[in-house]
Amino acid sequence: MTSKITHHIKNINLYFYLLLLTCTAGVLMIDYKEMIGIFLQLNVIYVGCYLIARIQQITRYFSQPSLIAIISSLLALDVMFFNLPMSIGIPMLIGINILIFSYYLLTLLFLKDYITFKNMLYIVAFPLAFTLLDMISISKFDLSEFASNAWYAFFIVIGVGMTAKNNLDNLTKYAPKFVLVLLFIFTLILTQMPLKTRGIVDAIQISGINLIDSRYISTFHLAIYSAFALIITIYFSVKPSNLMRFFLIGIGLILSYFIIATSWRPIWLALGVSALLIFFIIDKKKWFTLATWMLVIQVTLLTSNFSNYRTRAHEMVSNISTDERSIIWKDAWQMQLTSQPGEWLTGHGLNSFYSDFKAYSTYHGIHDYRSPHNFFLDLLYTSGMFGTLVALSFYYLIYKHFFKILNLNKNHNVLACTLLALLTTNLIFNALNHTFFMRLNIFPIAFICAMLLYIKEYNTQKSIDYV
Repeated sequence: MTSKITHHIKNINLYFYLLLLTCTAGVLMIDYKEMIGIFLQLNVIYVGCYLIARIQQITRYFSQPSLIAIISSLLALDVMFFNLPMSIGIPMLIGINILIFSYYLLTLLFLKDYITFKNMLYIVAFPLAFTLLDMISISKFDLSEFASNAWYAFFIVIGVGMTAKNNLDNLTKYAPKFVLVLLFIFTLILTQMPLKTRGIVDAIQISGINLIDSRYISTFHLAIYSAFALIITIYFSVKPSNLMRFFLIGIGLILSYFIIATSWRPIWLALGVSALLIFFIIDKKKWFTLATWMLVIQVTLLTSNFSNYRTRAHEMVSNISTDERSIIWKDAWQMQLTSQPGEWLTGHGLNSFYSDFKAYSTYHGIHDYRSPHNFFLDLLYTSGMFGTLVALSFYYLIYKHFFKILNLNKNHNVLACTLLALLTTNLIFNALNHTFFMRLNIFPIAFICAMLLYIKEYNTQKSIDYV
């Protein structure tokens, strides 16, 4: 009887968390700023409570009443922080849950679970390194907006990783259903929006009813999430039923049209590079057929100039030296050259670029940029050589793990290749447009890393070893 109750509690907990993650992903996709922070903070609170429950599960330190009292006290503290001004409440909310995570790490060390301890240490090292570099740069103990984004992303990765560890089979069973529902809702919203090439769309509507009052959203935001959604649609199209394939083809066509019609060239480039990853999972005998189809699609788009595809592609190739990005890069490098030796090492702070760049930008007075549209220049200026090295190491390790997974049996080849395509698309697009810790970059990376932890946990529990 007790085991059945425990089983039901685990499943209810899983459904709640999947719903929380789905809502978080949904508000990120439509850039609903007023709700993004709320869902991210709820995720931090959830993971903190989950960590306490996990500590109790592996140590039995607390009695049942004591455990309930501790979690209730934590929730009360979190609610209090939740209602404080953001500049005070968010650092305190994140800080107390970091302390809980630190206690969890010490518990793992005490129990000599060195493998889990090492994995957790790798994950926390990323936000910790950039937070410390930021505080050193500004000489102030403060958690900036971008540092907060890094910690929010961290708690997403930890939450999914621990859920996979404790409820793998049900996570495997139900998570795809939540993803499909989100995919359908996002596509439905997309079809209701007035489309403007490389512009701003009006308030998000369905059947003429505003979903978010007085909201405007740039089409590049919708276009990159449409690219992610298209990649996920292709993943689900591998082995669906005939009826599901029909719906997925429709969704894929809608997303493809939107991506092309919005004319955001970095997204076209990112998807083109990511498409090459398909060659890793298909039989070599089919390479020629796949390459032919890719060539036919490109030729068709170029010759028909569908939605100004040829015109925009020609502009990208012919105007490289005079392109807006090239000028911004030159200006950003000139600003970087004024850095002091210490600033070359640790940077100027995660939030420094926007205000500092105004004095060097050719476009100041016309438009002030929040990033140099170049990851390397962005990381070098904000976090120095140390931060740049951490970011490069981070990408190296992620790609290394995914390519290892591709060498396993075929259980996760398609999933790993899909995640690689998402990661590559995100990297190319954001590296040419945004600062590293902007929401549009860091949270897709968080979900991708969370899925990497899921695959590693699946392989561990199913005794699948790397080749």
